[in-house]
Amino acid sequence: MGGSEEPEDEALAEIINEEFEIPFDDQPKDITRGRRLARFLSNFSCYFQKREGGPSLDAAWAYFEHYALPRHFPMKTNTRFSIGGRPNMKKAEGGETKPTVLYSIWSTPEREMGDFGISIGLYFYLVRVLGFIMFIAGLMQIPNILYFASEEYGQDLVDRVDFGNYNKIGSAICTDNAWVACPTCQEDDWKSLSGKLLNFVNTEKGLIFVLRNYCTIRLREGVVAFTTMVFVIIACFLVINRSGKRAITLDENEQTTSDYSVEVFNPPTDAYDVEEWKEFFSKYGKVDCVTVVIDNEKLVKVLVKRRQLIRNIRLMLVKEEVFDHTDLDSMIERCKEKKQNKARKTLEKIRKLEERANKMTEKKLDVSEVFVIFEREEGQRAALKDLSLPYLRRFGCCLSEEKKFGGKTVLTVAEAREPSAIRWNNLDESVFVKTIRLIISYAIVLLLILGAALVVYLVGQKNATYAAFAISGMNSIVPIICKIITQGIESHTSEGSKEASIYIKVTIFKWVNTAIITTIITPFVFSIDQTSDKLIQKVSAIFFAELVTVPIIQLLDIWGTIQRHILGPRAPDQESMDTHFGGALLLISLRYCELTKILFLAFYYSAIFPMGFFWAAASLGINYWVDKFCILRKYGPSPAVGEQVSYLSRFYFFPLILFFYAFTTAYNYSRWPFDNTCDTGEGVPNDYVGDHEFEYDSELVNTTISQNDEAVQFCNQDMAPGQRTLDGGVKGFSHYPPFPKYVAAGLQWMTGEQQDVTILLSWTLWFMTAYAGLVMGWSFLHSTVFKLVVSVNRPDTIESKIGFSELDDKFGYIPLVKVGGFRFPFLACEVDAPEEYLNFQDNNEVHPYHKHNLMYDLHLTEHQKNEHLFSVIKAYGPE
Repeated sequence: MGGSEEPEDEALAEIINEEFEIPFDDQPKDITRGRRLARFLSNFSCYFQKREGGPSLDAAWAYFEHYALPRHFPMKTNTRFSIGGRPNMKKAEGGETKPTVLYSIWSTPEREMGDFGISIGLYFYLVRVLGFIMFIAGLMQIPNILYFASEEYGQDLVDRVDFGNYNKIGSAICTDNAWVACPTCQEDDWKSLSGKLLNFVNTEKGLIFVLRNYCTIRLREGVVAFTTMVFVIIACFLVINRSGKRAITLDENEQTTSDYSVEVFNPPTDAYDVEEWKEFFSKYGKVDCVTVVIDNEKLVKVLVKRRQLIRNIRLMLVKEEVFDHTDLDSMIERCKEKKQNKARKTLEKIRKLEERANKMTEKKLDVSEVFVIFEREEGQRAALKDLSLPYLRRFGCCLSEEKKFGGKTVLTVAEAREPSAIRWNNLDESVFVKTIRLIISYAIVLLLILGAALVVYLVGQKNATYAAFAISGMNSIVPIICKIITQGIESHTSEGSKEASIYIKVTIFKWVNTAIITTIITPFVFSIDQTSDKLIQKVSAIFFAELVTVPIIQLLDIWGTIQRHILGPRAPDQESMDTHFGGALLLISLRYCELTKILFLAFYYSAIFPMGFFWAAASLGINYWVDKFCILRKYGPSPAVGEQVSYLSRFYFFPLILFFYAFTTAYNYSRWPFDNTCDTGEGVPNDYVGDHEFEYDSELVNTTISQNDEAVQFCNQDMAPGQRTLDGGVKGFSHYPPFPKYVAAGLQWMTGEQQDVTILLSWTLWFMTAYAGLVMGWSFLHSTVFKLVVSVNRPDTIESKIGFSELDDKFGYIPLVKVGGFRFPFLACEVDAPEEYLNFQDNNEVHPYHKHNLMYDLHLTEHQKNEHLFSVIKAYGPE
């Protein structure tokens, strides 16, 4: 059906209103538990008030199960096969009227998750494989875990067998310490950020005592840590390499619109004629469809606002009245008496919007982008090979006229993104505007990080467990804020780039909030302290909170539950009710954030908390099934975001994680025993010999100093880059990596075996620094500088022999606007294409192109129709 047909005057929302009269034959055993619960609770008027002619709650649940949740055709009717001859579950589109079933949570193979997008398919692969790697790494760390729990290291026997105290199991907490004499120590060297003296006491007699740890690290523990690190690095390298190949396989297994399409980013602003575009690209192959996108964002926003106001009037109607959107004046009198004044004011706003829209039709609008779909992939490949030129060549003088559109314009062409991933309202934004918006967005996130650091610091002063749950709470809240910031401030032309932006911001926040802030605000001398508010106790509490709170919050789906069981049953009509059953929004970027955060936390503290590998493996295992459950039973339909997020993970964040793994391991092994004390080689002064009693941290302390004891001195063991060096100078990054040679003579605290371990780990850090720098540098150059001289827009997948017209799901590039409160998106274009090109189904409309199309809200004259106010899509078919 083409766009030239006139729409019929119909009611805006008419769907099934009879109880349980739904257009799908759902058997009780095939519906969700939530729907079964709703059917039972519907017997109580306090839950759902049934009324004749009113909305059907069961129909709303049917909408949730058939439009929001993913479904597939029964296997016995499915003839699609994947590589290897294994039958696949063919994914059904929302609203499919043929028999379909919900995906099984337990029996759906992992390979089928790729049907929901490449990034989603890769995510489940990475979670499973990395969870297994973390478990193996944990097994390799068992010798260190046993050593840290032994009397040989310094743990009390009671602590070793107290498995109820999970904070101490498998950690480097040191209980073998004592107060020793330090006659030369100065107060300033032992003060915290708040000015409090730590592990330092100056008695009334002027005697100075400091707390010294006697827990040592040996060569064996260092070798275990080094071996584990080598295994993890090699395994992660193989996973990164394998995931890239898996992404190609997932792409090849799923033939989609983008496999046949090209996108033109710089069309001439007056190139409105779809026939001219078809003729230009036909030399590369048969053209199936052309979409010319018009920069009409302001006009579309006005028309959307008008639809929203019309909907508000409909909600004010007396329940028995039928709404007619073509006669709004008469609808005012049919509104509830108390709502009529408000309805009149709403109608006045509608008339003003209509006047505003009519004035906008007088302005000339430009073409912003063009999408071309070929019948065969070879057509797309040929076009990309010929037109996908390096930036520098586009300004050359040697290009033939055939490669220039209209003989003048050198086109910027790339493989098109999926139709569902296009953010149509942002296609016209300039690079300058996008950059300014991006800077503002990241500045706000920086303020969030600083605010979170302050909160964690203040809460951590009270209790480590409270601080851990504060961190987990902020890890749940801040991503929502980042999502709002990204959607409200930044301008992205695709869902993939939007998700990538969210991924970067949230990942940085979670890394800093979960691991780095905890280290910064915890004084160095508390690194392996046993008390409840010190570093290891905080870290273990964070692991526990992340293992428990995050999955529980995700499973509860609090807002979704409120929508379906509280707000939905109280909606005034069916359409309003259905909007509460759209399902939660899946942001795959946030799932990748959880993955990288868990890995980062485990690696960052692996030297002092090797049990973290097992915690990470458990967390990833739980996340695998919780995420699978939510995608199949909680989340609504999501756009195909491509592999931008997984690409960032593989080539930026994973190398960074491995770098921090090597960094923190090398530095932590060099800092042992984390007490800032060194031997002086001299005995204690006579004043110190004897029994002493003093108060520290509101507790009474007793210590005994004998004649043969040796006095200690302060030495800065925190060999971090940029820290004060041990000889009192500042050498910037001179302590990178922490080779023992950087320690000043006479201030050596490392044992001989510890020095050997530190040297080994320092060289590993050098290697990981080079590796991470090369991988991220190459990826950055490949995506930026190389585009100046090399064409990088050609697909590297195997060319399919299947034609676009042969696809079961062939969606066109039809500009859409998704608006909250409406079940289906609005169209904003002139459509001359079959309805199957539309990527949603409205089974209650004979002509969905008409009802949902904003262009029909304007009564355009023939002259206005020729002014190119709306985008145009025209399909030519395979012949």
